[in-house]
Amino acid sequence: MTTRIRARCRHCSHEEELDIHDVVLLASPDRQTPSQVMFDCPACVRRTSVVVDAQVAGTLEGRGVSIVREPQRRRFRLEARPTGPALTYDDLLDLHLLLEQPDWFEQLVGGAC
Repeated sequence: MTTRIRARCRHCSHEEELDIHDVVLLASPDRQTPSQVMFDCPACVRRTSVVVDAQVAGTLEGRGVSIVREPQRRRFRLEARPTGPALTYDDLLDLHLLLEQPDWFEQLVGGAC
């Protein structure tokens, strides 16, 4: 008998029973931060996640759900405001066109763009 998990999509509120192979547990690095269960909603076809407490996360882990361990989060503080001109629509279009090229990475790193 396979384990089934009942979950509700946060986008469309569709409730579904999912197989354990249809979900991924995004496990928190500590007990203070809640874990999340991620799945693709069969109704609206969007990736969604629901927050679960440590007890539910432990139960899912014991039942064989795929687990992705979140690294310990670090606080990031911006030391200085970025300088230079603001990003424009032309800049975005240039980047889009560059990413369509097979050697886009070399061009980006080489400064050819």
